[in-house]
Amino acid sequence: MRIAAALLALLLLAPAAAAAPRTPAKLRVVAKSETRVLLTWRNRSPAARPQVAWRRLDAAKKSPKKTRRPRGAKRFVHRGLEPGSRYRYRVRACRRGRCSKWSKPRRGGPRGAGAPGPVVPPPSPGAGGGPTIGSCPVFPPDNPWNRDISGEPVDARSGAYITSIGSGLNLHPDFGSNPGYGLPYIVVPASQPKLPVAFSEPGESDPG
Repeated sequence: MRIAAALLALLLLAPAAAAAPRTPAKLRVVAKSETRVLLTWRNRSPAARPQVAWRRLDAAKKSPKKTRRPRGAKRFVHRGLEPGSRYRYRVRACRRGRCSKWSKPRRGGPRGAGAPGPVVPPPSPGAGGGPTIGSCPVFPPDNPWNRDISGEPVDARSGAYITSIGSGLNLHPDFGSNPGYGLPYIVVPASQPKLPVAFSEPGESDPG
């Protein structure tokens, strides 16, 4: 009788097995340059650590590579890729030795060599002399960002900077009208109804 009571007490005191994390959702693969790909997903188990797996589609070796991300991560930048290469990506969440099922696979890869980035029209001159976009001035005319530097002397280490960045790469403006790339924006008329906007980092956002 005492043995049965002791076993019952152990069962009652034993911690319940932790449930497996939920599978991350909405995995997206976006080409950011000729050598980088951005993966984003919705983390459905914030306390778990995501694990990303990928396999190059045209490679002879079929075993996937994996990397673990910090707890609660929602993105991964895959760097050092060959231009135009294609990959198959999946993501899952792991915590305390238990992992969710793998997400639905998504295919993608970096842009091909020489592929053009998003085209952003240059600002047009405004009435005050400064550039405008959709009749909205882009800084005052005398602002340093509007200064013509085409005739300024070149830095002594300019060649080293360009070599380090990559002389064969495209300029990477992280904005434009392509919703699948960078930070898209839309020019609206002055009659556009205003809506309240909430910022997650108000201290880093300018009013207006």
